[in-house]
Amino acid sequence: MLVVGTILGGGACATGPTSRDRLLKRAAFDLNCTKDELSVTKLDARTRGVRGCGHKATYVETCDAPPTSFVRNCTWVMNTHQGNDDDE
Repeated sequence: MLVVGTILGGGACATGPTSRDRLLKRAAFDLNCTKDELSVTKLDARTRGVRGCGHKATYVETCDAPPTSFVRNCTWVMNTHQGNDDDE
């Protein structure tokens, strides 16, 4: 029983890129910008606005399982046409 608890506990502690890291990596590619040049604004629980290098875009986090799932994979998907900052 102790071994099972240790294995399950170890799986829960696994670390990887954070949601923000994944967002910045995707936006840096889409906006042709470095991560350091990007700013992120939380629009709602699953949506972020990203600005940088004279561009802006909106991203929605999409996951393959509900938040209560022990294992789920999420990614950020651009939800708007990439525009310039002055397109407001």
